[in-house]
Amino acid sequence: MTSDVTIRKKAEEKLNASESRFRSLIENSADMISMMDETGRFIYVSPAVTKKFDFSYDECLALNAMEIIHPEDVQIAQEFFSEVLIKPAEPLAGPAIRNRRKDGSYLWVEGTITNLLNMEGVGAIVCNFRDITERKKVEDALLEANENFKISNERLNEAQQIAHLGSWMWDVKKNVKIRSAEFYKIFGLLQSEFPYDTDEIIQKVFHPDDCQIVNNAFKQSLIDHKPFQCEARITMSNGNVKTIFLQGQVVEDKYREVEKMFGTVQDITERKKSWKN
Repeated sequence: MTSDVTIRKKAEEKLNASESRFRSLIENSADMISMMDETGRFIYVSPAVTKKFDFSYDECLALNAMEIIHPEDVQIAQEFFSEVLIKPAEPLAGPAIRNRRKDGSYLWVEGTITNLLNMEGVGAIVCNFRDITERKKVEDALLEANENFKISNERLNEAQQIAHLGSWMWDVKKNVKIRSAEFYKIFGLLQSEFPYDTDEIIQKVFHPDDCQIVNNAFKQSLIDHKPFQCEARITMSNGNVKTIFLQGQVVEDKYREVEKMFGTVQDITERKKSWKN
């Protein structure tokens, strides 16, 4: 009998020690941890939750999780909660949503939710989540920048079409060449048809009498690192001849070597005709 009591006491002590370590781990975790019942009402929140959202522990226990979700995120949160309820013991990665702080501001959070309602000793839905507000700000800034770039690029293309002016860039170090849509349109060639090598470009697309003019201007700029510009004729695939104004300049690296070259090409055929008239 005494032996049974001793064994039970040791088991209880071991369990209490285990629970103490577990609680200490939770309460000192940087991650926010909460437990909810099947309706979404909080039955436990870790100190990280009260610190981050500025609600007291008792104030948190008086709340339902859906009450602090941003109105625009409620539907997606409800759909996810329904999925959690039908998938017991399965950790599910929750969507990024906004949760309201006591002062009315919102924080973006995401994490993992596990339905342990049927687990003995737990009987709750366990949420382990973290604040991702700063990350969302960066992501949104990148999306906005990307959208602004698209708009700027569209406007640039429109402006180039109106001016019959194309742009080009050559990364000399990497031998990468980038040209605008209007650039190819001026030469009357598709991107896949346009020669890659500079010497081949000069020989293939420029009028035979003007090849040397373009070659000299281009090569001299690479030597003295000074901007260049020149007029030259290009021969189209249908035999027609256009006059273009070509200009460019180099970009030096820290060793004063040519790193990149960029410039523009403009169709001035009609302008030349008007000058003659």
